[in-house]
Amino acid sequence: GSPGLRFDVARAQARLQLLNSMPQLPEALQPSDFVAEAGDYYWDIASNSEGEEWKQFPIKVFLGSAPQNKWQEGTREAFNIWREVFPLELVALPQEADIRMGWEISVSAGGRGGETYEWVDFRRLGNEMTGRRIAVIRINLEYPWSKKEMRAIVLHELGHALGIKGHSKSKGDIMYASMQEAARQIPVPMIPYPLFWRTLVDKPSQRDINTLIHLYNSAGTITRFQ
Repeated sequence: GSPGLRFDVARAQARLQLLNSMPQLPEALQPSDFVAEAGDYYWDIASNSEGEEWKQFPIKVFLGSAPQNKWQEGTREAFNIWREVFPLELVALPQEADIRMGWEISVSAGGRGGETYEWVDFRRLGNEMTGRRIAVIRINLEYPWSKKEMRAIVLHELGHALGIKGHSKSKGDIMYASMQEAARQIPVPMIPYPLFWRTLVDKPSQRDINTLIHLYNSAGTITRFQ
């Protein structure tokens, strides 16, 4: 055969091998659930998000105990909202969780409602060390958030923890970075500043969901989409 044909066959085989190596996904993340007319913002977050997807489902979440009941209620509501569209499971112990709320360590950096950071927890199983990825969501507890505000913060931060390492440019998305007209002005010495995450969208939009579906079905330029 011609060199060009051999190259095309090799490229197709390499693509198939990569597709087969991608994890099996739950129903909620299948390409068939992508609503094309809603669009997504995958290419705005792809460079930082590819490779950050979880590989086993459901993803286990530990909510812990927030210092105030209204915050606990807002956090639980945010979890329940995401669980409607993404395979999540509530666990009772932090060491069982993939994602956990870090109430014991508050965010105090200027202007941020919350943040998500990750580390790998190394454990010995027999003679082998295994690394398990953990995402921790921390909230700025210095501010008297309402229940609705806490729900909005946790909805947003859970979006980061699930794999969206970036922000949408659309105010209708839970992963929108800021909504200046809705931002509270917090007095600090000499300078009032808006909180960066300001969005009080009640639930992930179809664009948010589409972006996760696109992310979990992609590996660079390789995608399960037809």
